[in-house]
Amino acid sequence: MSKLRVGVIGLGYWGPNLVRNLKKIKEVEVKAIADISTQRLGELSNDYPAISIVTKDPYELINSGEIDAVIIATPVRTHFKLAKKSLESGKHVLVEKPMTSKVSEAEELIYLALRKKLILMVDHTFVYSAQVKKIKELIDKGDIGKLYYIDSTRINLGLFQSDINVIWDLAPHDFSIINHLVGKKPLSLSTHGINHPEDTGVGLAIGKSYFWIGKHSEVKGKNKDPYRMMFNIEVGSVEKEYKMLKEKGVKFIAKPFKAPTFDLYFATFVDLDGNIGQIVGKH
Repeated sequence: MSKLRVGVIGLGYWGPNLVRNLKKIKEVEVKAIADISTQRLGELSNDYPAISIVTKDPYELINSGEIDAVIIATPVRTHFKLAKKSLESGKHVLVEKPMTSKVSEAEELIYLALRKKLILMVDHTFVYSAQVKKIKELIDKGDIGKLYYIDSTRINLGLFQSDINVIWDLAPHDFSIINHLVGKKPLSLSTHGINHPEDTGVGLAIGKSYFWIGKHSEVKGKNKDPYRMMFNIEVGSVEKEYKMLKEKGVKFIAKPFKAPTFDLYFATFVDLDGNIGQIVGKH
């Protein structure tokens, strides 16, 4: 079987990681790299001398007959133009999140890929992580009971992006995870954000999405915070999860209690590593 010949555009924060991992896949051959920085191109070409096309012009890579697929890891403002040209040139496309900075642009790329019968994919990395795979397995097996609510906080992670705000930058990770876990598209989505005084865009945001039969998720994102965390709580039947964790040796600070104004039960625990956590859900 012939190898998939790939070109990577953008060698800044994430691009070198993509090249390194692609080189580990025996079915893939990295044929080309493109970046505006001569220094970055030199460093990557020294590390991987087998790469035959090294250029500052992304369109030289896109138009090359030696390329089957293009990976785009450039600033968001460039995603649409580069992805569209790649699809028009008959190339499959993997683009970093967010796919575009406008919904209309994303829709245009999707329709173009469908017409051309090409693969268009967004690199939602965490969907493939071992942790998310395990959570998905627990939910699908019913080990945590019925799913009612998901809460996710993502703060002080990655670089501060100047061309997009925190909603576009961080929230796609969590919404992609939630969509994957729930297995359905949300019925509605809303976000609220505020600017930091020195920022050019929204620096703190809360997004809520509602799924069929009342499932609800909440995502909080913040660029600048003294803490670094990403914590997801998958909420099902508290009684079932309480019993399961107790059997595993987890020590609970108190028995589950019902919140006075919500039809939800809460139980706080200390896990085997000494971390404090909480389960929330129906009894």
